Amino acid sequence: MIETYNAMALLIILLFLPIFLFFLLQRQKTPKSTHLPPGPRGLPLIGNLHHFDGSNPKNAWRLSQKYGPFISLRLGSVPTILVSSAKMAKEVLQTHYMVCCSRPALLGQQTLSYNGLDLAFSPYYDYWREMRKL
Repeated sequence: MIETYNAMALLIILLFLPIFLFFLLQRQKTPKSTHLPPGPRGLPLIGNLHHFDGSNPKNAWRLSQKYGPFISLRLGSVPTILVSSAKMAKEVLQTHYMVCCSRPALLGQQTLSYNGLDLAFSPYYDYWREMRKL
């Protein structure tokens, strides 16, 4: 009976140790000199998803009251910036227009769309404008 508990404990340690080390190394790889706006600390796997329950905009309003109009969040493992002021949103969209309008290049999309050369998955640049005219 004790041997089965020891075997199960060893199995659990062998399964969770690589996962723990992976997240520990990922945390060390993130540069400390990134200049991100203030925001709440996230949980290891889900980031700040626990702050949002459904499509309730009051959660974003509460975060903006605490951290200001420009908030950095992690939605899962993706770093995200939340802009909750109309004036700031206008400035961000004018300054970083091309970054905000393009879609992310995902592997599945690249495979299905000839490396992003069709109209649906190509980034918003001159090629996309020319394809849209056709």
